[in-house]
Order: sequence, then structure tokens, then C-alpha cells
Amino acid sequence: MIANLAYGPNSAMGKILGNTGKEDGWNFRGKGCIQLTGRGNYEAANKYTLKYENVNILNNSDAVATDIKIAVLTSMAFFDYNKINKIANGTKNVKGKICPKVGNDVTLANGRSNYSEKQEVFDEKTSKIFKIDSCNFTEGEQSNNKPFIIRLVRKWQTNNSTIGEFTIDDTDIKGYILEEKGPDTTTSGKEQRIPVGTYNLVWHNGTKFKDVLKVYNSEVPLSRAILIHKGNSAEDTEGCLLPGTSKGVDKVIDSKTMFDKIKAEAKKRGLTNSKLIITANYEN
Repeated sequence: MIANLAYGPNSAMGKILGNTGKEDGWNFRGKGCIQLTGRGNYEAANKYTLKYENVNILNNSDAVATDIKIAVLTSMAFFDYNKINKIANGTKNVKGKICPKVGNDVTLANGRSNYSEKQEVFDEKTSKIFKIDSCNFTEGEQSNNKPFIIRLVRKWQTNNSTIGEFTIDDTDIKGYILEEKGPDTTTSGKEQRIPVGTYNLVWHNGTKFKDVLKVYNSEVPLSRAILIHKGNSAEDTEGCLLPGTSKGVDKVIDSKTMFDKIKAEAKKRGLTNSKLIITANYEN
């Protein structure tokens, strides 16, 4: 009764929250990870729960409180339809930039600020659990641009290396990539090139190479750590792919410049549905 009076359709707060029914104050009270409140927010989040989990939270609002998938999904939905995710990406200022978009600051029973406690939890727990300092997200990572596709055609091989020409779809970026010598292999530790085929791309941050691309598929697993990184000669690769602006014998030139171009384009367009497609058309 108290909830329906305080948040009913005739109350100031009820109108703000989009409540229209006499039971909306109670039915759409704060629930879930983000304490989703009000018919307006439940209607907006319902589009996501119907699409991804086939759950109608307008008819079953308690699912937000009792089903962990729905609790998390509605929180993510709140960030998305309020465009808070765009503010959150790249900032650690939870108290100043994120909290005001979610709810009001409140003085707690212990005298502390609600916003301050959320900032502390982020600093001490969630930012460490989710490894925020290792996040490679940049503006454009979730854009609707066409998939990031690298096409590599192997053309020259010696007893020491393999060199091919590459392009990136929908750009004028092109150059050369140096790999290990043949023959192709799916076995790690042999210092030979990976097989012709289609590979997925993800970001890699390891002890030796950070913020580089890793390639993998069903035959070449992530654990093999085949990377695209800068390097100029056959001695610089143990199966990885080294880009360059031009080529020589068993080497590519100005690898850093070309790698930076590739990385910048990958950051701009994101790695959703990204691919490395390797074919061969040898000239020798």
C-alpha cells in the first residue's frame, strides 16, 4: 500500500517513473542488480528481456528479482537505453559521471555518501575483478561498421620465411606480412606457418606482447598464441604474422608503421565478426 501511494500514477514520483496502474508502485518497485524502478524503465528493459530471454517482465516483474539472468540483463539494458555505456567506457569516475545517471545521492545510516560507496566498490573490487586496466575498448568498438576483415595472399617463400600481400576490406590499407617458413602446420613449437584458412581475431595482452591481435580457429587454438605484431625479419617470428609497408628477402620494412595502422583500424571498427582470411598463390 505504501509503495502504491508513494509511487502511484497520481504521485509526482509515479509520473516521473511512468507508472499508470494503481498497483504499479508495488509491481515495478526497485528490483535486480541496478534496482530497476517504475513502469517506464520496465517497459524499456522488457524489449531486451523479450529479445534475449523470451521473458516478459511487464507480466512477471518479479523475474527481475529472482532470475539472475534477468537481473543482469535488465541492468545492462538500463545502461544501453540510457546510453550510460558510452559514458562508462573509458572512465573510472563512477561517482561523478555514472552515479548521477542511475540515481540520486543519499546519505547512508553510517553517514557516508551512496555515491562514495559505489566509487569505493568500483575501485577496490569490480574494476579489479573485470580487469578494467587491461580493457582495450576505444570509441567505435561497438559501432555498426562493416566487419574488420584482413585478407592475406601468400606469394613468396624461402627456406627461412613466407611473405604475402594483404589488404583490409573497405579501406585503402595494404602491405606485406611475413610469416614462418613452410610447410603449414597446426602443431605448436615447430616454427612453421599456420595453415591456409579463415581465422577469428581477438585482442591479446600477454607478458611479452600487449595490445596486439591474436588469431585462432578450430585447428589453431587460442592457446597456441599466434599473434599479429610488429617485427621485421624471420628471426622475429615463431609462427606469428609480422606486417610491413614493403618487403625484402626474408624481411618486411617499417613494421611498426604498418602494425599501428592495422591496430588503429581494428580499434575503430571493433572485432565483432572479424576475420583473417589466408590464401596462397605462390610466384616461386
